[in-house]
Amino acid sequence: MITGFEKINRPQSGEYKEINYSGTDYCVWVKFIDENYDECCGVFASPVSFIGLSNKNEKLLVLSNNELIEIDANDYSISSVNDQYEYTNATMTPDGRFIVSDKYSIFIIETNLQEIREIDPSMIFERISFDKTTEEYLVLSSDITYDRDDRESYILNYRTLEYSK
Repeated sequence: MITGFEKINRPQSGEYKEINYSGTDYCVWVKFIDENYDECCGVFASPVSFIGLSNKNEKLLVLSNNELIEIDANDYSISSVNDQYEYTNATMTPDGRFIVSDKYSIFIIETNLQEIREIDPSMIFERISFDKTTEEYLVLSSDITYDRDDRESYILNYRTLEYSK
């Protein structure tokens, strides 16, 4: 099972076993390390803005070029790809769930990408950004209106999945 990962510069040809998760020439290389310290390299479309490993669900989630790629941490296979929205942010909760967003909505992935659901669809956001994560909450900000640069901050409690200001 994958136990660690790191973004690396393009390796020398043949240096690692390579798994291509992308169909583009503009790539980011991620070295995976398993429990036996064996290494291989995943190739993803650039940019890669988030990589998270959920030991609880044995999944690796990669936010690559606005799409979510879920990889089985045991065999490196793609479990699922979601490009339904233009995803812009991702983080992982302390209990191994993933929280992702596009510019307007925030979603939670409880166990796998097939079970993605929007958190509180009644909340209206514009250009969401994830600003800070702690053990208990996510601080995020959003434009108050699309045509202004005023931003509001919100706190999302990981346990209750409720927002506060």
